[in-house]
Amino acid sequence: MGEVYGPSHDLFGVFKKPGTPLTPKVEGDVILTEENGAYQCKSKAIPISQVRADHQRAGELIQRGAAAVEKAKSFLDPDDYKYFSEMYAVADVVLKAVVCCSEGAHATQIMLENFDNVPDPEQQFEKAVAGLMSYADAVEKERGADFMSGWTGFSLCHVLRTIAEGYRLIVQGHVPPKAGFIGAVVTY
Repeated sequence: MGEVYGPSHDLFGVFKKPGTPLTPKVEGDVILTEENGAYQCKSKAIPISQVRADHQRAGELIQRGAAAVEKAKSFLDPDDYKYFSEMYAVADVVLKAVVCCSEGAHATQIMLENFDNVPDPEQQFEKAVAGLMSYADAVEKERGADFMSGWTGFSLCHVLRTIAEGYRLIVQGHVPPKAGFIGAVVTY
C-alpha cells in the first residue's frame, strides 16, 4: 500500500487513558530495546491537560530565550546574533510541530477509546489532522519544502503530513497503533 511514519511506542502511549502503563509488561516478559526506558521507569500515560501545560511552559521558555538574545543583540557578533535568533525560531517551529502531533495522537486515542468522554470524537480527530496538515503547509510556505530535511532526508513538512496520514490509517484500522516509531518508515 505505501509507507507511513508509525507512532512511537513511548510517545503514542502517552496519550492513552491517563494512568495506563506505557509498556504493560510483567517480570519475565521480553522487553524490547525501545520499551526499556518506559518499562524501567514504570512510565504511565498522562492527561492531555498536563501535556498542554508542558507545551505552554516550553513555549514560554523559548520566548524568554529569544527575548534574551534580542536584549543582548548589541553585545553579540552579527553572526552569533543571527545564529541564536535562528536557533530560537527553529525551536518555536519544532515545538508547534510537537503540539500538533500531540493533539493528533490524543485525538487518535480518543477515536480508538473515548476515555475522556469527548462528545464528538470524530470532530476532534478531524480538527487535529487538519491542524497537522495546515501547520505542514504553513512551515512549507515560511521555511521551504525541505526545511529540516538534513540527516533524515525527510522534511518536517513531509513528516507532519505522513504522521497525519498515519493517524488516519490507525483510526481506519489499516495500521495497528504500535506500527513503529516516529521517524522510522514502516511499510504496511
